[in-house]
Amino acid sequence: TTPGLFVIAGNVLFTIGARHQQLHQNNYTVGTDTVSNTFDQSINTPIFGLVVKPTENISLFANRAESLAAGQTAPIGAANVGQTLAPNRTKQYEVGAKYDSNHFGGTLSLFQIEQPTAYTDSSTMIFGTNGTQRHRGIELSVYGEPVKGVRLLAGATLLNAKQLDTNGGVTDGYRPIGVPSYLFNVSGEYDLPWVPGLTFDAAWIHTSNQYLDAQNKLSIPAWDRFDIGLRYTVDVYKHPTTFRATVQNVTNKAYWASTTGAYLTQGKPRTLLMSVTTDF
Repeated sequence: TTPGLFVIAGNVLFTIGARHQQLHQNNYTVGTDTVSNTFDQSINTPIFGLVVKPTENISLFANRAESLAAGQTAPIGAANVGQTLAPNRTKQYEVGAKYDSNHFGGTLSLFQIEQPTAYTDSSTMIFGTNGTQRHRGIELSVYGEPVKGVRLLAGATLLNAKQLDTNGGVTDGYRPIGVPSYLFNVSGEYDLPWVPGLTFDAAWIHTSNQYLDAQNKLSIPAWDRFDIGLRYTVDVYKHPTTFRATVQNVTNKAYWASTTGAYLTQGKPRTLLMSVTTDF
């Protein structure tokens, strides 16, 4: 829950509030159904936000927030392999600017995220929350309709992520496990003029390489994914209805999508998704 107080003065909007978060988590012993430990943790965190509009189309913003996230799981090789750690608390700061007009817009923001990180102690071989990750980045997104019926959206994120307070400082300054250094995505829509209500869409997603270990010696390569789809909107018995069909990973490329310690997540193979939505 996030109650808030909004203060408006001319072109200035200030938001102050509090968020209550609760996370319940049961951990089980490997190979059995026995509960090894339980976490039932809740926190109250402040939220601050500020928006200033110097002109009708430009907004300047700043915000601060905190969140509660599930703890990491001890990898193979740790004395407590399979154990899930207690939830951890993450802090985020962001400042930026947004431009929005009738046919074009964009957002540029700078952010910093601080969160606890876990590693296996070299002396005790116990996996625990002992260090910190600091993620600093720049995020840019642009969108617009250059010609009628053609809509484009592009985004890029550059990340400077570092490990801090690591085991004896051995990996201080190295990139955290599973964190890419940059991400790009481009998507577009085209309203087919010869079939009213029919829209073709396509997307390209690119993610840079990610490290599997704290020493940054093992990594999974950068990967790309291409999606295409069709959307058809029509009235069915006077109810607006949308039919969608999307093919994800149209090239059927095999790749590793992400990593968390010793665990890898496989990218989706070529996948067809179909759906129908209607308004009543």
